[in-house]
Amino acid sequence: MGTDSERKDCGNGQARGESGAPEGNGSAAAAASLLPAPDCAHADTDQEFRLAFENALDAIFWADAATGIIVRVNRAAEDLMGRPRSELLGMSQMDLHPANRRDFYREMFEQHASGGITGRRQAVVAHASGREIPVQISVSGTRINGRDIIQGVFRNIEDAQKAQQALEAERRKFNTLLETTNAFICSIDQSLTVRYANSVFTKHFGAHANRKCHDILWGRAAPCPDCPIQKLFDDAANGQEMTRECADARGRIHKIFLKAYRDQTGARQALVTGFDITNLKYAEMELEARNMFLNTLLDTIPAPVFYKDEKGRYLGCNKAFEEHAGTPREQLAGKTVFDLWPRQLAEVYHEADTKLLREPGRHAYEGQMNNPRTGPRDVIFHKATFNNPDGSVGGLLGITVDITERKAMERRIAHQERFVSSILDSLSSNICILDGRGSIRYTNAAWDRFSGENGGRGDYKDWNYFQVCEAAARQGDALAHDAAHGIRLVLDGKLDEFRLEYPCHSPDELRWFRMIVRPLQGSDSPLAVISHNNITEQKLADDALRLSEGRLRTITDTTQDAIVMIDEEGDISFWNPAAARMFGYSQEEATGQNLHRLLAPAEFHEAHGKAFASFQKTGEGAAVGKTLELAAINKNGDRFPIEMSLAARRLPRGWGAVGIIRDITERNKAREQLRQAMDDLERSNRELEEFAYVASHDLKEPLRMVVSYMQLLERRYKGQLDEKADKFIGYAVDGAMRMQKLISALLDYSRVGRVNGDFETVDCTALIERIAGDLSATVSEKNARITYSDLPEVQAAPALLGQLLQNLVANGLKYCTDPAPHVHVSAERGHGEWVFSVSDNGIGIPPEHHERIFKIFQRLHTRDEFQGTGIGLSVCKKAVEHHHGRIWVESGQGQGSTFFFTIPDREAGS
Repeated sequence: MGTDSERKDCGNGQARGESGAPEGNGSAAAAASLLPAPDCAHADTDQEFRLAFENALDAIFWADAATGIIVRVNRAAEDLMGRPRSELLGMSQMDLHPANRRDFYREMFEQHASGGITGRRQAVVAHASGREIPVQISVSGTRINGRDIIQGVFRNIEDAQKAQQALEAERRKFNTLLETTNAFICSIDQSLTVRYANSVFTKHFGAHANRKCHDILWGRAAPCPDCPIQKLFDDAANGQEMTRECADARGRIHKIFLKAYRDQTGARQALVTGFDITNLKYAEMELEARNMFLNTLLDTIPAPVFYKDEKGRYLGCNKAFEEHAGTPREQLAGKTVFDLWPRQLAEVYHEADTKLLREPGRHAYEGQMNNPRTGPRDVIFHKATFNNPDGSVGGLLGITVDITERKAMERRIAHQERFVSSILDSLSSNICILDGRGSIRYTNAAWDRFSGENGGRGDYKDWNYFQVCEAAARQGDALAHDAAHGIRLVLDGKLDEFRLEYPCHSPDELRWFRMIVRPLQGSDSPLAVISHNNITEQKLADDALRLSEGRLRTITDTTQDAIVMIDEEGDISFWNPAAARMFGYSQEEATGQNLHRLLAPAEFHEAHGKAFASFQKTGEGAAVGKTLELAAINKNGDRFPIEMSLAARRLPRGWGAVGIIRDITERNKAREQLRQAMDDLERSNRELEEFAYVASHDLKEPLRMVVSYMQLLERRYKGQLDEKADKFIGYAVDGAMRMQKLISALLDYSRVGRVNGDFETVDCTALIERIAGDLSATVSEKNARITYSDLPEVQAAPALLGQLLQNLVANGLKYCTDPAPHVHVSAERGHGEWVFSVSDNGIGIPPEHHERIFKIFQRLHTRDEFQGTGIGLSVCKKAVEHHHGRIWVESGQGQGSTFFFTIPDREAGS
């Protein structure tokens, strides 16, 4: 299809460098030829473009669309490739990539050149050092000085990919942690619907999809009375934590921890973590029953029995001790020997207890005890320490034996041994006692249980511990020698305590233990107590903490943004190197200083103080979770703009915050420069439009006079002069009338958007029917058809949209040699816009003229072939741009044409 608005090639057909010398395609010097030498009016714009191109952060490559030869690069391209500009210019576009993939990128380039691929693609470039660098490529095409150019913008995404991989690794670790814990975990929204649950939850309660928590957990159709989860969503419960014990529908008892939080959308959620404590509850009940039995048993013993904590304070006693001391047991708790006995006796008791607690074990000694009923009596004190679950000394147990009652003393000793054994068996640590030769004399229940679960012997008594260590050493356990050596030092009295951490992994899990060896006092021969404590959770937590701290330190030390932490008082507790560079204060100078008084201008101190006082109470504020632009001052007193983002963090005594600060001085300068440039461009466009309007309007009147007088000469003197004079007058009349049409067209072009440019709702179906009626004479004369389908209502300027559609439809009828011209108009909804198409079966347009036809006064045909001024498609382009849309054509010689243009879909909020 042809058109009445096409242009001639404005270039001279040959590229020139900045010196003006002609250059051939593919040469290194061709880089300067792609921009024409600026005239005075556009010199500044050209210089700004060159500066922007050269200083762009992304690498930019211009390649000849026909040959793929690189003809222009910027400084970032040299850095990306590790090659100088002189080496890059003249290279093939495919030479940027690894040799084994060049065929693939050659095909990609050819598709770009033909317009088959748009948008962004990921690729790999080959650095001069041989390293392969992943990049993201954005490709666009343009035509400069008659040459088709493919512009590729290459962004280095190597660091982004590494960061993404690290993030995915952290996510996998977090998900693994959630799925490997023995606790059930779920997240519940305000409707009490379970939104997330881990595998433990599903195993206990079944599938959770779209089910209410009271249905899943407790088998209830409605929420529980006084539901704690509902309380978490109260405004006053932000960040509140709750703990409950409750039974599920199966009667299993769970201990649950509840906490409110906000998700990434700001919606409130409740996090519920629970442990099945049914067995523990039953164990507690059994322990309580045993305690009652023990207390009953103790009260039946005639000998006084007492037990104290590690500070020497009485915890309890039996009835005999209560009577012997003359103090009710209810008043005994918390008292010391100095509260019960004469000073002289109390000092003896205290010294003995202190020694025993310092050197845990068993001890017996003779002494006196003052009985209020019988007076002082000679007794033997039998005392022994007992340990806490963590292996530390919890206190001592004592029995006093009257020497005159030997049999009673023997019974009390037997009871004491059973009591101590019961305490040891209740501990979770694996405990054994060795004699001086290393023979195992005692193992507690935890030791025997661990041995049985891991394929060991059921009874280790009389086994030699040193022989066990030697067997382990022969199997490659390097720590076995250290363990044996440390035990010998304790048994020989050369070491009060020996500790060793070692791995003891099973096929199913990683485990670490800590061995503690202490001497057992009070025996005739050397004895040592060995406890093996499972420290796996502590070990994993310590390793994770060290890894997390290392990563955090790497991030904070390398980031270009300032990272600052403040405590509950608003004082700086963390200050990274970027903050030191930005504000001029070292970490030592900044730490402990008030953030607002140090960095904010004085006039803002009062406002910042009030805002922080509110933040301290609630953890919320205008700056939390947002990015604000503020003013700041550095150590030199210089004032500059910053961008700050704050995140609240809960601290023991209130709320603190983490802030990320960015100096936006340069960005603000660039923004202001851009605004000024846009204002200048808008003013220049208005002046050009005004000039075109005034020029075309003022030229019409004198031209009308010229045409009138030339026509008068033609009528009055035609045939009176010679033949050449008549022909010359005819040429003049024809030229003047064509000039008159061009000026009228220019006036119409200048009016596009100036008048009748207000937007309103336009029914495109009614609009195209009116246009078909206006063109009915042409349709009838050419035996043509105008059809349409799927036309919407849009927000547009009715007059401009009508002129746009009428020009395209009229062109379709005009530039057609088919006996039955046909023009079809349709539209379909895209992403935030309507895409209109006007198709015809005309003569078509060669691809090389697809951009030229939209230039004003550009024609592809002579006036003898098709009449016209060459302004119709220029008016179409200007009308589309007034609507903030795009216009283009798809066509080929003799294949008909389809013109596309877009109108924003303002009803969809685009």
